[in-house]
Amino acid sequence: MTRTKAGYKLLTEAAIKFDEMYDDAKAAGHTLDLVGGYRTFARQNEIFDWDLYVATGGSLNDTSPVRGATRAKSGSNGNTAAAFPGTSNHGWGTAIDVARNGSAGDLAIYWVMKNGYNYGWSWYEGYAVNEQWHFTYTTDSSKLKEYPLDSSNRRIVNFSASISSLTTPPGSNTP
Repeated sequence: MTRTKAGYKLLTEAAIKFDEMYDDAKAAGHTLDLVGGYRTFARQNEIFDWDLYVATGGSLNDTSPVRGATRAKSGSNGNTAAAFPGTSNHGWGTAIDVARNGSAGDLAIYWVMKNGYNYGWSWYEGYAVNEQWHFTYTTDSSKLKEYPLDSSNRRIVNFSASISSLTTPPGSNTP
């Protein structure tokens, strides 16, 4: 693992590409503050909502992921996805969570959505679980593309509205 310019550890290859992206984002006027990077198994186990998992069909006796059981972050009431301990790409050092620090944070996240794939950082998983802040390092070219902000999920709809208001010139109807 290698520490990035944003202070979080990542798999070395992912960290190198993150730092390149970090520098280019900064040159474009955006600061990529992170609230997540590499996460230990113990930390993933700590944030995983075991009570909700069991209440929705999961079992403490058979800890293999159960289809249909809710896998979520503790305290989120099932609204924020969390990988089953041992399966998180944060645990592999290949995922980042970009901080939502108001308008500047939203614009930085949007910058990564539109440019991250050029550095191997994809929103494919964040897109799938409606987390605009979550990006995954990958070499899978089918995942390295720009994803649309077209979800009906409240969180993504609100984020999309925020981005639209921040990027639409005054007096214009389109960003």
